[in-house]
Amino acid sequence: MAETKIIYHIDEEETPYLVKIPIDAENITLLDFKQVLNKPNYKFFFKSMDQDFGVVKEEISD
Repeated sequence: MAETKIIYHIDEEETPYLVKIPIDAENITLLDFKQVLNKPNYKFFFKSMDQDFGVVKEEISD
């Protein structure tokens, strides 16, 4: 069975969290992750590359 591992941080905690979701990486969505995390009103940021600024944290929403 395929699964996707997601490593994430909450606020400024040093140790990251790991969650395994039984959906392959090509088909997983932000909603799948939000349902497993079960934390309402959280904002989600992903490391992204911007041509003008370099590495940034980009907010992702549904």
